[in-house]
Amino acid sequence: AWSSAFKRVSSGSILPQQAPRRNSNPVPNQKKASGTHPEDDSLPRGVYVHGDVGCGKTFLMDIFFEHAPVRLKRRVHFHSFLLDVQQRIHKWRHEPRPDGEYDPIPPLAHSLACESRLLCFDEFQVTDISDAAILHRLLEELLLRYNVVLVATSNRPPVDLYKNGINRELFLPCIHLMNQELDIVDMDSDTDHRLLTGALDSMYLSPNSSENRRVYEGLWRKAIQGHTVRCDELDVTGRTLEVPQTAGGAARFA
Repeated sequence: AWSSAFKRVSSGSILPQQAPRRNSNPVPNQKKASGTHPEDDSLPRGVYVHGDVGCGKTFLMDIFFEHAPVRLKRRVHFHSFLLDVQQRIHKWRHEPRPDGEYDPIPPLAHSLACESRLLCFDEFQVTDISDAAILHRLLEELLLRYNVVLVATSNRPPVDLYKNGINRELFLPCIHLMNQELDIVDMDSDTDHRLLTGALDSMYLSPNSSENRRVYEGLWRKAIQGHTVRCDELDVTGRTLEVPQTAGGAARFA
């Protein structure tokens, strides 16, 4: 599936005629009013890859994203994407708009389609009713109306998304859409490749002994690779999170 997706991207088929340029208006595909793609082999299909943790899903998606020759592309953790969606909807509700416009999904989808022709989601997971309620319509607009190509990784197959969630029936059309419009790939593996690097002999350092503290400090020095340690701040959805020590792409909170 990855090889097939990359060939479609490399051939340019990921850039359909109606693909928007930044700050331009994407032209909706009027042939998709029925809610399904027309029978057209030139339209690229997205990929939904699921499997156990450590089987290499994110690693493969990152390689795909890095080499995809697409100018307008976005790779994001799915939870961060959902936060961004909710924030955009909140902002839209408080902005002046023409009378009679009460649905934020069409303008939101239009904006996302203008920004990205290829969307790569890591850790696709749905746990909140507010996200479940809007995802079907949002993905339907992106996939069927604007031909945005979706590539996603998840620990669960689509059928298990939002399992046992409140009002799950609202989310079932989204599962049907994903099964219909994406290539579903099961990366079944008994191997957790994260544990094969030999970086850690154990996952936890316990108890808080002098020996374990010595090992911890050694791991920290190895992680920062001689870079100068400083404090920093992160903006997390409008809140400030203080990072006491950071260097070389590593952060330390204890």
